[in-house]
Amino acid sequence: MRRPAPLGIALLFLLAASPFGCAPVPQPLSNRFVAALEVHLASVRDRQDFVDILRRQATRESLDFEDVSDEWRDFPEHNGRRTIYIGLYRRNGLGKNMEVMADNWKADADPWVMFLYGKAPGDARRTRDALIAALEARWPDAHRIPATASGGLPQRTDLVLTAKGYAIKPDAQVRYQSPDERR
Repeated sequence: MRRPAPLGIALLFLLAASPFGCAPVPQPLSNRFVAALEVHLASVRDRQDFVDILRRQATRESLDFEDVSDEWRDFPEHNGRRTIYIGLYRRNGLGKNMEVMADNWKADADPWVMFLYGKAPGDARRTRDALIAALEARWPDAHRIPATASGGLPQRTDLVLTAKGYAIKPDAQVRYQSPDERR
């Protein structure tokens, strides 16, 4: 009998509790997304390099690295397709806090590496800056994804690729504004 993977549970919680692809919802500051990057993985070698970069950064930053990609691949909606579900967690006195998550949401697209504000913001920023630099050095064509003011990330269908990365389509921007911004 397979036990539930901690990362899988955390991902489900974050996706359910966060405004990822949803209307703005207030979030604790530590659970807010502050940056994201889409990385195009064209080969098995690319995928291995991607995982290795995340693992090396986790080791450098004394983060726990959890890869539950194989467990998620068994879910019926994936039909055995290649999936990526990786989390980097920082330990604290009471447990672990996720700082980085990487997934390709149902294996239908390139993975997003998503960065949370974290409970140790200075450490989370250092990790984020180093990881983005390493990923962009390996994949210069990686695309930055804007985080919303509420700490969420837009749906893929609401994004348009620009010379500087993704931007929220003008007709979709209102969905990601806080009630105060809509006034």
